[in-house]
Amino acid sequence: MIKGIANVVFKVSDISRSCDFFEKKLGLKIAYREANWAEVDLDAVHLGLMQAEPAGGARNPFLSLLVDDINATVATLKERGVEFSGDIKDEPFGKLITVNDPDGNQFDLFEAAE
Repeated sequence: MIKGIANVVFKVSDISRSCDFFEKKLGLKIAYREANWAEVDLDAVHLGLMQAEPAGGARNPFLSLLVDDINATVATLKERGVEFSGDIKDEPFGKLITVNDPDGNQFDLFEAAE
């Protein structure tokens, strides 16, 4: 039976550059790393980074990372040079914004409504 998510994987063109992005710019921990594979620790699940061509892929897979204060988080990440698509959207279920990684993968930062 299905128990949950094993991992979510982004294809990337340069494993070192991608690890630097997730670790240094986003402040996340690289839990595991080898030549063409790395895992970013996202608490209950790991994000796999697999060096392969073609890299990128915009919204496939779809990933949303939970944040406690989206405004403060976005401000900090912009200072670190992280690029976003658009502005923070305020929806009935919460606030979100799309992040662009170096290979064109996109994922959202999400703050749940109270």
